[in-house]
Amino acid sequence: MGPVPPDPAEYTAGAIGAVSFEQSVRNRPEMYFRCPREDPALPAAVVRAVVAEARAARADGPTRVRVVFEDDHRFTLIDDAAPDLGPDGRPLAGFYGSLLARRRWALAAAAALSARTGVEVSAGGRGWRQELAGTVPVGPPSPDGPTGAPGTRVTFELDPGHLAPGAALPRDAAEVREDPGGDPFGRAGRAVPEVADLR
Repeated sequence: MGPVPPDPAEYTAGAIGAVSFEQSVRNRPEMYFRCPREDPALPAAVVRAVVAEARAARADGPTRVRVVFEDDHRFTLIDDAAPDLGPDGRPLAGFYGSLLARRRWALAAAAALSARTGVEVSAGGRGWRQELAGTVPVGPPSPDGPTGAPGTRVTFELDPGHLAPGAALPRDAAEVREDPGGDPFGRAGRAVPEVADLR
């Protein structure tokens, strides 16, 4: 005998619950990073996702990507993909009105697993910065003065409360240079990301 279907008289709109993007990522990270919350390898999967997305962020050629591990839960992604600018020359509002561009969903998903995220973008010789708590901006983007080359720099402080006990960023750079299937990120003429470990 199969499962008993719900009684239609008891099923109402009140039985339907909506969750935010942030709650969805925290509850089911495997939907975004192919790795469940209980797996200590989740931080490495987060890094792989943001690196893979960064490598495809520029339409005009290969994106240069650098990842810096600063401690067991803090890392910075640096790439030369400029933000999308509006007619006023300022970055277009992204996720939740932040500097995280809507086309960069992996950055937003990584921010959802973070206690704090710092975002810096530059384009057209100008720069902006913003701090997020989870995916929510702490304040509006602030001008960061004149800058050189266009690019994006995001520092994530992964929240240990959303990770398995003992989960930490990998010590072996190879864990973030390859996807779980073993295909090197350097395929199809794209540059292999540079990984630096400052721990």
